[in-house]
Amino acid sequence: MEYILSVVAALAITPIAMTAFFKLLVSLQKYSVVQERIAQLTRRSSDPIKTSRPVVLVDLSAAVGKRVAAHLMPEYEVILELQSIPRAKQELSSIVAKQRPCTDGDTVGTHDFSRIPKHVIFSKGYRENKVQEVREALGGEKSGISWYWTPSPPGEKLPNPGKIDEEQMDFFAGRIAGHIKKTLNSVVEDGKEGVDGLYEL
Repeated sequence: MEYILSVVAALAITPIAMTAFFKLLVSLQKYSVVQERIAQLTRRSSDPIKTSRPVVLVDLSAAVGKRVAAHLMPEYEVILELQSIPRAKQELSSIVAKQRPCTDGDTVGTHDFSRIPKHVIFSKGYRENKVQEVREALGGEKSGISWYWTPSPPGEKLPNPGKIDEEQMDFFAGRIAGHIKKTLNSVVEDGKEGVDGLYEL
């Protein structure tokens, strides 16, 4: 600023011209600030916006869970897959508390915990009483989570993923994911997302 004043004095600029000069200088500064703000907004708008809904999958097999997770995209993003009731209670409690859960050895899920999941899906093999056990650990009616479980007849034997070829496994995973999507979509469309509830798949 002192340099500018010395230049003005040296050129013997009149008071009126000097006022106009400073107005121009202020305008240029404001323009620079506006341009920087526009640049910031542009950078933010170029960041990817996630439209998928985060879900947690409680499964018995990572091989099947991985394929189901792939078929659920892009509408639903499996952020974590769990394979036991104790882990489901522990890790879901961490996620809801906005703490990072333990993911050591987990190979299924994006592990993006920036959003709290509103849907927890249990595969066949988990009875309703076990689902209720996890639900109660998360606050019961105050959980704010939709819980999904898959009924199966007593004594039903689940297929062994190790005895199914890749093509068949992917086919069945696609059918399972399609059924899950249909049920979750219904809950979302009914405005019940984020409201505690137990649903059969």
